Amino acid sequence: MLKRTLPTVLAQDLAADQYEIVIVLDGPDRDTASWLRGLRLAHRLHIVEQPHRGLAAARNCGIRAASGNRVLLLDDDLLCSARLVRCHAEAVGDNLIAMGAVLVSADSPRTIVADWVRRSTQERMRRLATDGPEWPRDIALCANYSAPRQLILSCGGFDETFIGACEEFDIGIRLRKLGAEFRYLPDAVAHEFYVKSPDQMVQTDCRARGANEVRLCRKHPEFRPVSAVARFNQGARVTRALRYAAVRAPFSLENVLAPAFRGAEVLARAGIGRQIAVRLLEFRRGSALFRSAREQSGGWVEFRSEFAATLPVLLYHHVGPTHRGAYPLLTVSPPRFEAQMKWLRRRGYTAIRSSDWSAWIRGERPLPKKPVLITFDDGYADLVQHALPVLKRHNLTATIFLPTQRIGRSNEWDSGSWTQVPLMNREQISEWAAQGMEFGSHSRTHPDLTALSRDQLDDEIAGSAQDLQSLTGLRPVAFAYPYGLFNDQVRECVSRVFDLSFTTKMGVNRLADDPFVLQRLEVLPSDNEVSFASALVCGFRPVTALRTKVALRSRIRAAFHVLSRPLLQG
Repeated sequence: MLKRTLPTVLAQDLAADQYEIVIVLDGPDRDTASWLRGLRLAHRLHIVEQPHRGLAAARNCGIRAASGNRVLLLDDDLLCSARLVRCHAEAVGDNLIAMGAVLVSADSPRTIVADWVRRSTQERMRRLATDGPEWPRDIALCANYSAPRQLILSCGGFDETFIGACEEFDIGIRLRKLGAEFRYLPDAVAHEFYVKSPDQMVQTDCRARGANEVRLCRKHPEFRPVSAVARFNQGARVTRALRYAAVRAPFSLENVLAPAFRGAEVLARAGIGRQIAVRLLEFRRGSALFRSAREQSGGWVEFRSEFAATLPVLLYHHVGPTHRGAYPLLTVSPPRFEAQMKWLRRRGYTAIRSSDWSAWIRGERPLPKKPVLITFDDGYADLVQHALPVLKRHNLTATIFLPTQRIGRSNEWDSGSWTQVPLMNREQISEWAAQGMEFGSHSRTHPDLTALSRDQLDDEIAGSAQDLQSLTGLRPVAFAYPYGLFNDQVRECVSRVFDLSFTTKMGVNRLADDPFVLQRLEVLPSDNEVSFASALVCGFRPVTALRTKVALRSRIRAAFHVLSRPLLQG
């Protein structure tokens, strides 16, 4: 491999005395060492041999042996463009991490694996050229990355306990904490001569990635929501169900998947079903990664608790008798509310606060086996009589979102449309906060935040947080968007003040979800036990969804008949 790649390192458009080359042989390799020492070069070439200790140890060894101020990391399978070293040398800055493009070499074997990597790297390079480096997928220190040597040494170098994967993300996170800046160099191009087999990718690389991702998340909890293992619960329902089956099975599915992939690969070479082979490869990769993560976690129960928990969030507004002229879909009757709370307790659900979810995301404490978050928007006064005592009686807690400049008044934002209903007053809020209820912000005056100026947004959002802290003595953790409406500017303003924010979009929440676009399950007055249970378990109402789909198809069919009648008559 070095006979193919080393000449491209030597053929840079810099004079030979302007850079040095350090080659680390990680493990006994007498033939390579003998060939390297027999070279007669104008360049400074340092050959370092060490027992086999892995990539992190090899890079540390090479960095310590280097004498330059800036270190460029390369792998032995990279073919370098003539300007690569110059581009990195010109990236000046004591805290600058520079990264170049790594594409798959055109003379790599034309396999499904190489083509998959080629497509992935091309997409990544297009993204970097457009958006620049992103957290976390580019915050690393790997091949075709360069950094000040002293900066690497000051953070302790690579963590050599990461064997096979994730050492580059670990040091990238540590460098980021030290204030390192990451910059993309589009002209610093290298091409990877990719020769790995599917089994090497799946059984070696993906398994190492799964185990080390768990270790990385434990070392750097802020990495948890953006890690690969956090994506276990993401995607379509069918995809999630297949992942659950693959990870929870008592045996690896590789005995089935590997032969199926090889058969699909043969067909793909004949021009048939290439997409099937790609999908099988991706499923093999995911299966290996998540099973390895499960093993590293200690088992399925531990893996689910640490990475795969889901949180249904119930959304209520008004609990009590229906007020004449009030919006009818916001009122749940007291008997129905109590029945729903009893159902939660019978099924083993534990009510948590929004602060508990935030703490779990940060890796600070575990969640109960079946968590649920009960929320109320607006803070209607009837809650004090009809909802909060029920919660207390069943040992449940809740989060109540208040428009802070309407406390003790009424839902004035509905003026002209619906009947005004009294809201909780300061004394009631203080009393129930002392009994363990959590209070969050619903802005100050319940406006459509997307229609406000930046100054008005700051007043509604930051001002409401100040109001609540003055009232309860606690910094509010969560925010609920009035009417469920928000845009990028609103989200950004909320994220500077709160840890979480909630929409009215229906669904359940997972580790990898945006904490400022959390979903809720709105409880309707018409919900019976079946619809209530299905919403909690599925994250949607299957019967309602089915009715909607049938009604939509019926309308499409009727429209088709209307449009086609003139043609048939003609």
